[in-house]
Amino acid sequence: MITKRNIIKKFHKAALEENLGKRANPGIGWYHLYTFDAGCSEPELYIACEEEEIVLLLINIGAFRGEKLSADALMSVRQIFHFFAENQKDMIVRFTYDTEGKGMEREPERGEMLLEHIRQLGVIIKEYYSQIMAVQGILAGSWGEMHGSKFVSEKWLIRLAEEMLEATEYSCQLAVRKPEQLRGIAKALGKKAEEKLTLFNDGIFGSETDLGTYEEASPKEREMELSWQYEKLKDRYVGGEALVTQNMAGQTYMDGRRAAEDFKRMHISYLNSVYQRELLDYWKKEEIMWQQKRISSYEYLGAHLGYRFLVRDVKWKKNRLLIQIENTGFANLCEDAICSLQICTENGRKEREVKADPKKWESQKESALEIRLEKEEQKKGTRYFLQLYRKKDGRQIRFANKDAENGVLLGKF
Repeated sequence: MITKRNIIKKFHKAALEENLGKRANPGIGWYHLYTFDAGCSEPELYIACEEEEIVLLLINIGAFRGEKLSADALMSVRQIFHFFAENQKDMIVRFTYDTEGKGMEREPERGEMLLEHIRQLGVIIKEYYSQIMAVQGILAGSWGEMHGSKFVSEKWLIRLAEEMLEATEYSCQLAVRKPEQLRGIAKALGKKAEEKLTLFNDGIFGSETDLGTYEEASPKEREMELSWQYEKLKDRYVGGEALVTQNMAGQTYMDGRRAAEDFKRMHISYLNSVYQRELLDYWKKEEIMWQQKRISSYEYLGAHLGYRFLVRDVKWKKNRLLIQIENTGFANLCEDAICSLQICTENGRKEREVKADPKKWESQKESALEIRLEKEEQKKGTRYFLQLYRKKDGRQIRFANKDAENGVLLGKF
């Protein structure tokens, strides 16, 4: 005789296959560069690519090299920020006095003017900090890239970085151009500043030094710096532009597989989708194997920019779901996220938050997640879905499993 006491519940794990392709997730991926002039009271606002989650805003304040930013200029910056925030684009922001490679000529004569401009802009950055991934640079140099400037000495780097961090009340990450610059600023300003510092590299693969990113032109130096980045920048937004390699032998193209290995160590979350066209076109033509499927290197690299969470396995043991999650992306999640379990029965859907910190699901590693189920949550036919949301705005963070647009089906009884 079968009784309730001797009925054994059987848990059926879902298929848990990987969806080969890019997931539309916040804070990661390819980006377009949008250039604006703060001297223009009515900036032309547009979206070049709806699919991209990120925009890089290069805002020229060169018209004010000798004076404070006007009320109209500050309003223009607000309009730009508001437009992209309304369109749910995460912003990387860079202010510059030059967009033609003439930094030394276009920047202010005195550093006090940079400090004043930073204080003015900091007010607006604070207003939109939740939509800003990182502020790139400290206003100095050609294209704002912290080279070709009289304000990139160690003294000025520290002073300008300190002003930017204080003006924004440490609300955003501050990206500088070189690891050496980051280390020098961190040493001078301490741990609080160090935790907000990251890198932007607009010379990736361009030369043995990534166009001056590393101090010495040697494989050993680059190896040491990549190892340093891998250890120190796990929780930061790192990105930039990839270039064709120029060396004594001419020019060469970094193949997709080798690029992926470097991107893992750099923790790359975002890359320019337009520049440099020659390398991007090469990646689009080059084919590699991924899970027994032949795709372009461009597709593979794009799919792995930033975090990429994949539920690998689920087991049922003693009233608990034991879940293995692998982050196959190049980087970690850099913002707080909420993990929830959706419990679906014939009578409806119940959702409850799961105690977890997805920021600790490290790149290229597997992490364990354990969810205890109450007896009333273990009924026959019940299905379980795992979901993630970005805490600050509730946007969904999609897993890389198949059919996971609204959460990953873990299994059912």
